[in-house]
Amino acid sequence: MISARLNSEQPLALEKVQIEFKMFKDIDAEQRMMKECIICMDEFKEEDMIDDVTCDKRHYFHSKCLSVWLKTK
Repeated sequence: MISARLNSEQPLALEKVQIEFKMFKDIDAEQRMMKECIICMDEFKEEDMIDDVTCDKRHYFHSKCLSVWLKTK
């Protein structure tokens, strides 16, 4: 769960967000609507570790990018 990566100052709403950690190659081909991480704009590679936000299967990001973004926003 994402709350493990957030500090106590983060809004409580973020603690309820569920994130699945997986490799990009494990995303179903039908759900591969995004070809690049919208945080860093780098194209996904099959071996990239991603965070798949469960609120919407179209939302996935590089794990490192999402972690940094959540800590700074």
